[in-house]
Amino acid sequence: MLTTTGRDALARWADVPFERLESNGAACGLARFARFAREARERLVPVVQRG
Repeated sequence: MLTTTGRDALARWADVPFERLESNGAACGLARFARFAREARERLVPVVQRG
């Protein structure tokens, strides 16, 4: 899904739920990536939702 042609990178990443990024990052040994995804979900999403 992230490498589908015809869409720019930002649009592809925006479509993927943080939970999927977090679990996929952890599953393939990318603990740092998983930590970033979790922190973004916990800290940034509430800020954006508040507007």
